[in-house]
Amino acid sequence: MADLRPARGSARSQVQNPFGIVRRGGITYVADLNNSRVNVYGPTGVSRGQIGGFGQAPGRFVAPFGVAIGPDGSVYVSDRELNRIQRFSRTGRLLQVIGSTGSGPGQFLSPWGLATDRRGNLYVADLNNYRVQRLTGSGQFLDAFGQGILQSPTYVAVDGACHVYVADYRRVVKFGSSTGC
Repeated sequence: MADLRPARGSARSQVQNPFGIVRRGGITYVADLNNSRVNVYGPTGVSRGQIGGFGQAPGRFVAPFGVAIGPDGSVYVSDRELNRIQRFSRTGRLLQVIGSTGSGPGQFLSPWGLATDRRGNLYVADLNNYRVQRLTGSGQFLDAFGQGILQSPTYVAVDGACHVYVADYRRVVKFGSSTGC
């Protein structure tokens, strides 16, 4: 694996405040909060471009935070300020905007970390709704869990046995595989 050490800054391939990171097939995606984009790096650590840029229009970000890759290669990016998830193709073409501001099913109040399971379901750490939402890969709401248990869900991971792990305030909470992946 290449040593990925992007310089600090706003030029292509540089980062200001990286948060989410995911790697698949030798390609690394880094959610760069302060540059309002996702940087894409090849197997040797060389920049392959970026997804997004500052703005509220579809395909743009104000505060990209979490990033995940679905089994089909879709790249999901959460925007904690715009309260939405955007789905992109491997090449960075916008495929879909998922969610809106609120507390209902498929709505978010500061979505942070993202993860996908082997079926392609998307898990969203919905920070200010104190829950994790599970959506289909195309963004349809399936269920939510953790209400009354989670205090500050920020990051989420799913293992091969379909257990869901949530980074919560000063702890990690493990949910059983009953979430159905």
